[in-house]
Amino acid sequence: MVVSHKVISTIVPVGAASLGWADYETKDLTLHKLRLELPNWPHQLNGYKIVQLSDLHLETLHIKLKAITELANSQKPDLLVITGDIATARSDLNHVTQALAPLQAKDARIAVMGNNDYAHFSHTQFDEYLRHIASLGIRVLINEAVKVTSGTHAYWVVGVDDPATAHDNVPLAFAQVPNDGLPRLVLAHSTDCIDGLYNRKVDLFLTGHTHGGQIVLPLIGAPIRNTLLAEEGIYAGYHVINGIRVYINVGIGTSGIPLRIGVKPEIAVFELYQKTV
Repeated sequence: MVVSHKVISTIVPVGAASLGWADYETKDLTLHKLRLELPNWPHQLNGYKIVQLSDLHLETLHIKLKAITELANSQKPDLLVITGDIATARSDLNHVTQALAPLQAKDARIAVMGNNDYAHFSHTQFDEYLRHIASLGIRVLINEAVKVTSGTHAYWVVGVDDPATAHDNVPLAFAQVPNDGLPRLVLAHSTDCIDGLYNRKVDLFLTGHTHGGQIVLPLIGAPIRNTLLAEEGIYAGYHVINGIRVYINVGIGTSGIPLRIGVKPEIAVFELYQKTV
């Protein structure tokens, strides 16, 4: 069952807010650690650490930025990725600087865009937004790929642009990636581009967008399901789908309703190892 934000906003928050625990869950930032074994990952990079942030929604964020950056940096990531929905307006640019500039990673910091990053910008303003993020030392991938080097080894990060606003172009994103046998990490805001990945070698696919439902009710689950996989009940966490390892980050901020119920905000941390027989 899929219910609109408008319906939920009239029947859920009033009662939930009166209890107080919904507000607590909205602000209770958690760290979700996963140890993943990938067949194609070089054993020389065993223990490689990726930190993923998603769906910050800085315009409505209820968590202090310092808490987010300190928790992310405490993991000492080799790679930091942001899977979309950072901000929605030029007025948020100062917040973008405060949120992203302090983030650290040894090898690279890479982002892709989400639907809310596109929502309220003109083309000119969006270009300014991208330049601003780039000025902070964060690489934004718009249907393109970048080779990341760590010591004497390397892997590809492929950034598919936002599927929710039909900016995704999987063939273009992979056009720069040769058949060199190197691992491929794919980033996209939403899983709705996954059909385009099935015939490509993908070692790990990191996404967000769903907020884990944002409101998860007893017996009902998440009434708001905004991807094709979510309609099948897949809207949070780690899954293997048609051979593709997928992680759907539940995000940090909120959208539509300024509350989370049953879904605490998260920072995801992945430690990668070569899979052995």
